[in-house]
Amino acid sequence: MSPVRWTDQAVSDVQAIRGFIGRDSPRYGRIVAERLVEATLRLDTFPASGRIVPTLIARMSGNSSLASTASCIAFRPTSWFS
Repeated sequence: MSPVRWTDQAVSDVQAIRGFIGRDSPRYGRIVAERLVEATLRLDTFPASGRIVPTLIARMSGNSSLASTASCIAFRPTSWFS
């Protein structure tokens, strides 16, 4: 199975959530971000439980104009929490 892949926007969103909560509590900002990431790790065990990213559908259907609108990156959780 392919690894979980995150769009740049998704990574940015999780970092923004962590930062927003972290202004009041760095500890809870980190905990919430970790839980969001952990939820995606379940996809290794339950791959059908997630949603298919629209750009992936576009790539599979040959719609290259939509597919090129978002880039995916490999998931690297340790860089977020160190």
